[in-house]
Amino acid sequence: MTYLTNHNSKETIESELKEKLIIKGKTIPLFALIILTVILLICVVSPIIITIIIIANGQDFKIGNIVFFILLWGGGFYILRLLLWNTVGKEYLYLYDKKILYVADYKFFKDGRQEIQIENLKIDIIHEDEPEKSIGRLVISNKTEKIETVFQTNIAELEVIVNKIKTLYN
Repeated sequence: MTYLTNHNSKETIESELKEKLIIKGKTIPLFALIILTVILLICVVSPIIITIIIIANGQDFKIGNIVFFILLWGGGFYILRLLLWNTVGKEYLYLYDKKILYVADYKFFKDGRQEIQIENLKIDIIHEDEPEKSIGRLVISNKTEKIETVFQTNIAELEVIVNKIKTLYN
């Protein structure tokens, strides 16, 4: 059982998790995985090598070097998240009594946390334009909030998820 605290009124609301649904995307091709890994390694290792060269030559560190390192590491962090999302990424839908919680899970990072209340709940499947494939994404909305999944998933799997949500909340 989970206890949620409303910070505005300091009252505690008891909410029970009814079900946890997982949406997993397809993995990227091996060639793309290798290219992203090489770019990640370049972004991480090149500042270290440049620092060693600067120190070995007895040169001074300049502010431009530090800015360049920050940009490389920032790019590397972005590539790391991209790699994790496309290899081990999952989307979780936690179905509680009075709300649905969405979390994007990168295994080492969790992101995209969104909540939606179940009053006036509307569930749609957005069909993607892929030739010879029946794939789509899930959209859960009410009058004020909206959750849209990222992974393109088989329509049959999405319909199973929609049916589970509808049976729990109707």
